[in-house]
Amino acid sequence: LTDVEGMQRTGTYTQYLNEHSEAGFPQQSVDVDLFAYISGNGVEQYTNYEGADKALYTSGDSSVTWELNIPETGFYNIDLEYMAVKSKGVAIERSIAINGENPFSRAANIAFLRIWKDAGEPKVDNQGNEIRPTQIEEFDWQSEYFKDDMGYITEPYQFYFEKGKNTLTLEGVNEPMVIKSLSVRGVKKDKNYDEYIAEKTVTSVIQ
Repeated sequence: LTDVEGMQRTGTYTQYLNEHSEAGFPQQSVDVDLFAYISGNGVEQYTNYEGADKALYTSGDSSVTWELNIPETGFYNIDLEYMAVKSKGVAIERSIAINGENPFSRAANIAFLRIWKDAGEPKVDNQGNEIRPTQIEEFDWQSEYFKDDMGYITEPYQFYFEKGKNTLTLEGVNEPMVIKSLSVRGVKKDKNYDEYIAEKTVTSVIQ
């Protein structure tokens, strides 16, 4: 991977989590006002775009930064609702920075998938073998967390924010996309076994 200009790349995601191991998991969310960016290059504001009142076009080499007011220090997930744009048909890639820095190395290159569908019904050759139809791209809104596209880490990435003013930057690495919404969300943690049993015990007592 190449460095994204102007952003520092640090260590691995595991190292990043360990550095903030004492951080909590606030449950508040912050919805980003897409048009209220403090700097933007290669972007265009759309209104009434494919059912969205507001949407932000970002080119393959764009850069856009927003200022966020984070309610509580801790880990958050970041959720993006987007639509691909007709282009080369390869994965959309973005770099994410918090306060001007990539928080961990993989944050410099996060992929977002396209939607593909069959162009028609499968055909059968003269040997009775089914032939897969040609794939064509479908353009629709998708909602996706920033996560490891390689699948090594199954849960969405957790991003550490300090309470108060922070900046969030998205830089285009490859391919354009149109953004419908961008949210910083409290991490939903699964209950461990002890918590699950305690909850069930309380429920049984109440009943």
